[in-house]
Amino acid sequence: RNARAREHLPMRERRWSTGYRRLVMGATALVLVLPALLYIQHSAAARRASVGGPGGKDSHAAAAAAALATLVRENTKLVSELLAANATAARSEVPAAVRARASAPPGAAGLASASSASPGEGIGGGSVTADTPWLRIALLSVGRSSGAEYLLHTLRALLHCRPALPTDPLRASVEIAVVNNQVPPEEHTVLQRAREIFGRRVRFITKARGEPSAGCRRQEGRKVKPKVFQQTCDLVLALRSLADLPPARHVLLMEDDWLLCPNGLLAIAYAVDKAYAYDPHWLALRVSYGFNGLVMHGAELPSLASHLGAHPSRRPPDHLLFEWFSGERPDTAAFARGRSYRIFRHNLFYHIGAVSTLNQPAKRFTPGCYSQLYDWLLPAEVFNDKDCPHDDLWPCPEAAALGSLALFSAPTGAPHGSAARLQWSAPDWSSVSLTPTPLATSPILPDRDLSDEQLQPVQGQGEAAGVGARGGAEAGYSSAGGSAAASGIASGGHGGGGGGD
Repeated sequence: RNARAREHLPMRERRWSTGYRRLVMGATALVLVLPALLYIQHSAAARRASVGGPGGKDSHAAAAAAALATLVRENTKLVSELLAANATAARSEVPAAVRARASAPPGAAGLASASSASPGEGIGGGSVTADTPWLRIALLSVGRSSGAEYLLHTLRALLHCRPALPTDPLRASVEIAVVNNQVPPEEHTVLQRAREIFGRRVRFITKARGEPSAGCRRQEGRKVKPKVFQQTCDLVLALRSLADLPPARHVLLMEDDWLLCPNGLLAIAYAVDKAYAYDPHWLALRVSYGFNGLVMHGAELPSLASHLGAHPSRRPPDHLLFEWFSGERPDTAAFARGRSYRIFRHNLFYHIGAVSTLNQPAKRFTPGCYSQLYDWLLPAEVFNDKDCPHDDLWPCPEAAALGSLALFSAPTGAPHGSAARLQWSAPDWSSVSLTPTPLATSPILPDRDLSDEQLQPVQGQGEAAGVGARGGAEAGYSSAGGSAAASGIASGGHGGGGGGD
């Protein structure tokens, strides 16, 4: 695993890692040589004692036993130090990594485990090689024949949603990984440009070129068109590549033509935490549509890849995804038994792609940011407002039990004992169409790290001035009417409308 991780490191960091391994090898040699030297020294002392004192052989045996006991103590001490050095080397094999403690509680509470990371690491800059990120955003990307630069806009929106403070736990514990799904990979010219622009803040990998799954080797009885079949088989190899990376606690599956809505990263952390509150063993959390916007556990990527690889000729990949986490088929029922999948009320991504593999209508309705999840999905994976009218996670049978212990009353109109939910945006925001700002006329998201001077309070200025300055101009997209300030972006920071963010 460490060898695979080093492949993605710059040469300067590889040299650092190699030097540290040489230091550990030197310590190993010292452990082998020093006990021999100690044994020779004690043996010589024992021989001198046996020659000069009474007891002859008995005295020599006693001296040898004492020397051996001393040798054992010294050797044990050295071995303990070597083990400690090896453990440190293993943790430092990827230098300057941001590490989330494996013992941290699940959900958003695990974010605190990365709060001790160095500034500038994780999602917002510096090395993005955390041993155990709380969330790995996995972007599956292919080139477009039109040359559309969807990937650049998508990465810009993701990086804009990062917290501004470098030491923020959420910023330090989230990683972005882009998987090049193009065949051949060098033809994905937009990804090559993205690597040049965002390479310091984003991990780029190429999908595995291993043996295709059994289902991808045969096409008899195929019920989907060839492009959909190939898309599923490409996803299988991409998921295998993600599974080969150092482990992540959660993985967010994304396609490269969806913009993360303003404040979307905070909303995801909130939804994940609430999923754990309702079911500590939840299997999947949907926050958007299709094969985009699904949060799952990183350790279960091989299981999903196996299911897709077994059935590429039967259904589209997003339908196979639902089969996997819902347990609706006999071959997935055992895996999903006793575990729930959850649907977030609000859509957290905005689709900017113009062409679909599934031949969707060109003028199909595009759900807005924070609109209710109900379109583009199978009936059993939409948010059911009738079941959970006062909640933002479905299903919600646990809400009454949790709400009865709440310190605060439920929102207006909710029955007594209901769990409170957040109002993520003003109603106007869900109807806004987002248009990415042309890359040629806008900067590529400069680092927004706050300096020590900026963190100092400034007399005579209210908070509104600083918040408004981080509005739509940095967001990388504007409303359909061309105004970045529509629906409260400029007036309410980079979040939704000003009515209830």
